[in-house]
Amino acid sequence: MKIIVKESQIKKIIKEEKKQQLNESLSLLGWIFALSLGPLAVKLVWNLFKKYKKGGLSKKQFKQEVSKIKQKDNTGYYDQQQKSYYNNNDEYRSSGAKTTNIVIGDPQASVIAGKSRKANLIGRKAGETNLWYPGADVSWLKNTLRKFPVSPDVRNVIICIGTNGGFNPNDDVDGLFSELKDKFPNASFHTVQGSWGKGSNVEVELYNVERYYNKFKNYSNIIGSVGDIGDLKLHPHNPKIRSYDEIANEIDRSL
Repeated sequence: MKIIVKESQIKKIIKEEKKQQLNESLSLLGWIFALSLGPLAVKLVWNLFKKYKKGGLSKKQFKQEVSKIKQKDNTGYYDQQQKSYYNNNDEYRSSGAKTTNIVIGDPQASVIAGKSRKANLIGRKAGETNLWYPGADVSWLKNTLRKFPVSPDVRNVIICIGTNGGFNPNDDVDGLFSELKDKFPNASFHTVQGSWGKGSNVEVELYNVERYYNKFKNYSNIIGSVGDIGDLKLHPHNPKIRSYDEIANEIDRSL
């Protein structure tokens, strides 16, 4: 007796398997976020996560390795490494931002700065010294700003943030702008609405993003529309996305 499997049944099985894999990844990411790791520890964990996704680690091995990193992070090991770096880094010990119009936040900052004629990154190297980082969310940026020198010469700060935190409505936006105003007392603020519709934000809806950035309107000029780099088919950091040119032009007109 032959068992006939319909194409629709195969597609349903594949869809369910992909959904299960996505849910497992989201569960692991939620577990990682709950650990409240420092920036260097986050980078190490992220590299392990990529290895896990490629099949180089089992879920059990991944969690064991992350637990080891967490133990080191709790002892201040990574903080000590950071302090050593900062003490020997002339750029960090300088007067802070040296450009009048700066772009900060997550990796989209580097794409937008590359497109803009008037705004720049503080420095090309990602990290706390330059206020942009691959895994940056509101909490990371707020805590990093506390260590940053007061920069009264900065006139405009363009902020790219929200995507890595999943547009969490509980993000401390008030606290973020409190730090921004303290470090850039003479600056105006502009917020670029982040990308969604891919990766861990695949299930984020338009209304989630609109609700999230409504909180930023109290403190900053909102750049672009929610759909500009949302619901993406290309990788969100791909400079070929046409809307990045439009966003950069809008920024340049605003400065």
